[in-house]
Amino acid sequence: MFGSAGYTYTYVIHKHCLVNVVSGRVNHHPEAVLIRSLEPFVGLDLMYERRGTMKKVTKAVREE
Repeated sequence: MFGSAGYTYTYVIHKHCLVNVVSGRVNHHPEAVLIRSLEPFVGLDLMYERRGTMKKVTKAVREE
C-alpha cells in the first residue's frame, strides 16, 4: 500500500488469491483497492482446456 498508484500486491488467504491495487500517492496515507474476484470474458476455452471441463471457471453461464 506504500508504492506508487497502480502497483499490485497479490497474496493468498484461506486458499483464496486476493489482489490489492495501490490507489494513493507515494508518501501519503496508504490507500488501495481490494479485488476479491474477477469474471473472465476472454480466453474461456483456454481456461477450460487448462483446468478441465469438470472445474468451473466462472459462475456466469458460459455461452458457446
